[in-house]
Amino acid sequence: KLGRQTLLVELDSGLRSVDIISGVYGRTVYDIEDVLSGACEGSRAVVKSPLSDRLSVISAPVSGGAVETASLQLFCEKMLPYFDEIVIDTAAGLEAPFRAAAAVCHRAVLVITPDPVAVRDGRVVSDLLFDSGVEHLRLVINRLQPARLKRMGIPDLDWCIDQVSARLLGVIPESEAIALCAATGEPLPETARE
Repeated sequence: KLGRQTLLVELDSGLRSVDIISGVYGRTVYDIEDVLSGACEGSRAVVKSPLSDRLSVISAPVSGGAVETASLQLFCEKMLPYFDEIVIDTAAGLEAPFRAAAAVCHRAVLVITPDPVAVRDGRVVSDLLFDSGVEHLRLVINRLQPARLKRMGIPDLDWCIDQVSARLLGVIPESEAIALCAATGEPLPETARE
C-alpha cells in the first residue's frame, strides 16, 4: 500500500508456507536454494504475487537447502536495485537460515504468540539479533486471546514486551478470517481488517 516494490524470500526449507500465503503456490519453478547454490539467477526464481502488483516471492525448497551468510548477502545485494524492500522469512529456530538472515538484515520483526514458551524463546532471539548488530527490532504479538493470558500465567501484554525486550509493532488477535486467508492465499477482506 505504500507503493514500495517488495521481495519476500522464504528460508523455511521443508516447512514452507509463504508460497500458499502469498498466492504463488504452483507457480514457482525455482526456489531460494537454486539461487543460493548458483543453479539459477535470482530473477528466474522471482514470482509475482497475485495479491499485490508490488509483491514478489522466492519460495523455500520443499526439502534440503543450505543457507550460507555469504551467498545470502550476495543475493540481497544483487536484488536490491530491483526492490525497495527485501523481507526474509526464517523458520522458527536458530539454525543456519536464521543466523544468515540475522547477519544480513538491518531491521527485524520478531513474531511471538503470548505464551510462556514463545515469550522465553522470543527473548533468546531478541538477544541474538541485537548481538548480530540488528538495531531496529520490533515485536508482533500474534494470535492473542485475552481471556487465555492469565490462565497461561501471563499477567498482561506489557509483561510479554518487557520479557522479549523489543518495541511493540502490533498485536494481532486470534482470527478465523486471518487463518482462512493464510490457508487459501486469499487477501484479507477489507471488512475483516478492523
